Amino acid sequence: MFKPFADGELAGLAERMTMRQFAPGAQIIIAGDTGQSMFLLSEGLTSVLVKGEDGEVDVATLRPGDFFGEMSLLTGDPRSATIMAPSETVAFEIDKEDLIPLLDANPDAAELLAIAVADRRLASAEGSKKREVVAVERASLAGKIIKSMLRFFGRSDETPELARP
Repeated sequence: MFKPFADGELAGLAERMTMRQFAPGAQIIIAGDTGQSMFLLSEGLTSVLVKGEDGEVDVATLRPGDFFGEMSLLTGDPRSATIMAPSETVAFEIDKEDLIPLLDANPDAAELLAIAVADRRLASAEGSKKREVVAVERASLAGKIIKSMLRFFGRSDETPELARP
């Protein structure tokens, strides 16, 4: 998600994020809760739980290097899944306030983040759809994300033209 940023920008963000430790069985985030942060998993595993017909269903396991909660960080949307730590877990939390200096320093930051999140959401669709369809969906989703981001961060309501692939 942060690959497009310069080393100096990332170093500043790394200094601002907070290390969090979670005991086995801890719920790191809960589906439906409000939030304005994301987590980068450093140690341990986490389970991604979503509501199913018979209660919560474990749909994925996240490993060190994975991240979660990015939509709440970028747009203030409620949490879409519960993330649980089945074992000792260490994650770094990036809060909305941690991201503001990056947005202030890099005029393209909001667009770059919106595109990265849109790409992640559409990654599973690429195999079953033509490249042109995925590109249009990417631009549309990124446009919606950036509009929500700009509103959430109190920025201009004008949505910049997103780069086309």
